[in-house]
This record gives sequence, C-alpha cells and structure tokens, in this order.
Amino acid sequence: YVMIVLKGSVPIAFGGTEQPAAYGELVSIGGLGGDVNKKLSAA
Repeated sequence: YVMIVLKGSVPIAFGGTEQPAAYGELVSIGGLGGDVNKKLSAA
C-alpha cells in the first residue's frame, strides 16, 4: 500500500532561503531494512 499526502501553501525553508521547496518522507512497516533505506535515500 502507498499513501501520499500533499499540502500546499505551507511555509518551508531549506538552506536559509524560502524559495519553493518540497519535502518527502518514505515510511515502511517492516518492508525496508536499513540497507535498502540507505540505497533509496542515496538515489
């Protein structure tokens, strides 16, 4: 199963600037181990 939540008009700052940005988070219940997580995060 996959769940996606999109929220617009939310103030966010990365690197000290408020230029348009996005934040993503991948969460798995038991399906991803530490090694797989590292590979996905590096992609």
